[in-house]
Amino acid sequence: MGIKFRRVKYILSKVFTSGILTIIACFLFHFSFAQSNCVTPPPGMVAWWDGDSISGSTAVDIQGTYDGTLVGATIDTGMVGNAMRFDGFGDYVSVGDPVVNTPPYTVDAWVNPTSIGSSSQYILANGGETTGGIGFALLIENGQWRFYIKDISGVGSYSFEPGSFAGANITSTGWTFLAGSWDGTTNPGSLKLYVDGVLAGTGTPISGATGNPQNLFIGSSTNTSAYLWDGLIDEVEVFDRELSQAEIQSIFDAGSAGKCKAPPPLPCDTLTFTKQSPTCKSGGDGAATVLTSGTALPYTYIWSTTDTTNSISNLIAGIYHVSVTNSFGCISTDSVILTEPPLIQKSVSTVICDMDSILLQGTFQIAPGIYYDTLTAINGCDSVLITTLNVNPSPTSGFTKSATELNVNFTQTSPDTSSVLAYAWDFGDGASSTLTNPSYSYISGGTYNVCLTTTNMITGCSDIHCDSVTVTVTVTVPGIFNGILNPSVNIYPNPSAGQFTLEIESQKEMVPSISVYNMQGEELRLKSNNTGLKNKLAFDLRNHANGIYVVRILTDDGVINKRITVAK
Repeated sequence: MGIKFRRVKYILSKVFTSGILTIIACFLFHFSFAQSNCVTPPPGMVAWWDGDSISGSTAVDIQGTYDGTLVGATIDTGMVGNAMRFDGFGDYVSVGDPVVNTPPYTVDAWVNPTSIGSSSQYILANGGETTGGIGFALLIENGQWRFYIKDISGVGSYSFEPGSFAGANITSTGWTFLAGSWDGTTNPGSLKLYVDGVLAGTGTPISGATGNPQNLFIGSSTNTSAYLWDGLIDEVEVFDRELSQAEIQSIFDAGSAGKCKAPPPLPCDTLTFTKQSPTCKSGGDGAATVLTSGTALPYTYIWSTTDTTNSISNLIAGIYHVSVTNSFGCISTDSVILTEPPLIQKSVSTVICDMDSILLQGTFQIAPGIYYDTLTAINGCDSVLITTLNVNPSPTSGFTKSATELNVNFTQTSPDTSSVLAYAWDFGDGASSTLTNPSYSYISGGTYNVCLTTTNMITGCSDIHCDSVTVTVTVTVPGIFNGILNPSVNIYPNPSAGQFTLEIESQKEMVPSISVYNMQGEELRLKSNNTGLKNKLAFDLRNHANGIYVVRILTDDGVINKRITVAK
């Protein structure tokens, strides 16, 4: 291919003055291009040392700007045109740059080893065999082809042809096409080695395999004093993306025709782009269109997505390479970068009381912490609401009560000593108070549900405690009883059909208070009739339900309770 390239340039210089440059140039280009049967280089190539472009001690990078320096290496017949020959003793090419620093990437070369022994022979590397030798390496090791990813300690992950190719480990010293690629992940099988266009081995990169590699060497590792290549190396390329198996196969299938590198007879088109980056973070609605500066129709397009039109869509953020060929066969390559907007986030802080809960992350939360909720913003993109939840303690509410007939003294018993507490009393009969320790008189006897709400006036947190209180109304029966200190009390008949008589005999003068209660503690409003005989009182429970009732006699000396059973 190097000869054809120079011949085109020579003929063009001879016919330039004839005024028919375009016609002859196009003819010669198509003739040379068609005869070579070369393959169009895949997009994403960043460096190409072809073995033909040697100027003195410089190995020219015909694709990029990474020219190398030949140290001891010579030129010989290669697979495609000329190749670089290394004797295994101090011969190598030094490139003063790693060329690629981070994955994804693909490296490939045609190689023809003079011999295969147990010792390692490096083909291409920007790391290896030194303490700081991180990076990749394509080499022969233990009679196998291997593609390494080295970490900072020199330990590597590799893929290699384990014997399925050529029937076993390497036994031939003929020309072999090798390609190694890595997509940058640590997924199993993400490290790939191709032998003559076929995927021959895979490996799983170890953790920490990336970093700052060393400068790239051809025919050696970063340690140029050992494990050097003995044989021929031709058509060395580096790509800043992972080539597909089909692309690698196409390079191998081209054989000695190699990749097309004849210059076009007319200037190549300058490529520009219109693009639409994804609307949302991690969105897939991006698009790109490549525009050409010339009019050499028709154009053919090859994107890194394998699309073949000038526009591609449904794209995520990333770099997209395109190769555009005009009607003269001139190939222009470029790339477009699609970016994505940052994730919409908002941080808020909220406070609840320890008796409350709040809906966060789809669940009612009660514990302090940071919670994340995914929402949909106005533009349809996902957004994240970050809520810092704080929980304030609630006061403890409680009280005691002391009842004397209809009068009750209430005392709050909260263990909190804060001066910011407020109290709200509900006495159960519609009345209320905001005093700390109120006294209250009920209008009528009965059992009332009393509730105290204790509130922290700063945090707003509160607690409620409820308890029942029973108050009574005393029935005072006038009369003078003469009797002993402990009177004798009799109720008859007992059981009763509802009517019964209470008889009190005492030698001490007293005016007792008499009350009648049901078993629910409710006081009954009963009329009693003084019989005038021996301090007897008559009661009537016929309008009340069957059951057990308590007659309570309160004297100056104490209380006497008697039970009466009503069975009608």
